[in-house]
Amino acid sequence: MEWMLDIQLGRRNLPPQQRIAVVEKKRAYYEKKAKEKQAEADLQARIVKYKQIIAEADQEFHQKNYDTAESKYQEALSLNYEKQYPENQLKTITAIRKEESDKQKQEAILIARYNKLISSADNSFNNKAYEEAVGLYTQALSVKPAESYPKERIAQAEEA
Repeated sequence: MEWMLDIQLGRRNLPPQQRIAVVEKKRAYYEKKAKEKQAEADLQARIVKYKQIIAEADQEFHQKNYDTAESKYQEALSLNYEKQYPENQLKTITAIRKEESDKQKQEAILIARYNKLISSADNSFNNKAYEEAVGLYTQALSVKPAESYPKERIAQAEEA
């Protein structure tokens, strides 16, 4: 099709009105081709941008910067290129956050239990009920074995 237009427009004996008529006849074809090329260029630009954003998001994800990674994956989704990978990563981030939240809740429960045992043990110790205090300090140690306070108080109770 393009070659026909080139041949017809290249003829020297074609008057200007006929040249314009030939171009007008082929205008829709060339406009369609131009739109197709523009659409392909737009798609390629979206693909490049998508890959760049995913690379940044993955880097943030591996560095455990989940807020930044999440926003990058959302941005990648907005490009309407590939949805499966960013959606999976967003689900993973949600699961990680839930797991971290559960761990924090468990830690808070342990701390509350430890503090309650220490408080009771201190009361028993102050009331000179040393055997009871030692038992409570031992329970507190079972909750948080790394703590030194219960060990010190057990030693003090055994000396008394």
